[in-house]
Amino acid sequence: NVMQTRRELLRAGLGAGALLSLPALAAAQDSRPVAGDAQGAGSLVIYAVRHAEKAGGRDPDLTPEGTTRAAALARVLQHVDLDHVYSTETKRTRATGAPAAEAKGLEITSYKPFGNDLPKLLASGEGGQTVLVVGHSNTVPALVKAFGLEPGVPVDPKHGPLLQGYEDLFMIVATKGAKPFVQRLTYGPKSEAKGH
Repeated sequence: NVMQTRRELLRAGLGAGALLSLPALAAAQDSRPVAGDAQGAGSLVIYAVRHAEKAGGRDPDLTPEGTTRAAALARVLQHVDLDHVYSTETKRTRATGAPAAEAKGLEITSYKPFGNDLPKLLASGEGGQTVLVVGHSNTVPALVKAFGLEPGVPVDPKHGPLLQGYEDLFMIVATKGAKPFVQRLTYGPKSEAKGH
């Protein structure tokens, strides 16, 4: 029921602007293959986020606001059948993905943010059918672009496309035989970014 889902997303802290994409979210979830599908054909759904708010330092932990946002992410994804959670090896990305991974009984799989084969692995279907990828202000837009899509974020001359806040939640849907698409959603309170 779409109305019930809208209420659940609002309670979970998903931004009201994201409600416009609920039909796409529902369609993406409904089009996933069932567990008995021998070939695993169907949709790949990637939820990609930047790590939550971080403290200062070289490999910082999350701030209290970041911990709250990570919990909000887990609530937003509570009805999503995640089968993998990917994170870079930093404390802030792993801590952002941990509540969602724990809620689903999943281990976090590390990936390298640059020169990595994660997009190829995911596109092959061997990296999971419905996944969460936690990255950084520059790596999340790069993942969107790896699927031939535009993230719709400002472009920095040195770093390329950069996320400006912590609230973006990208849903990339790649269905066999169809052009992939991306929905840019938000969750939790509006924020202002500070560094990568």
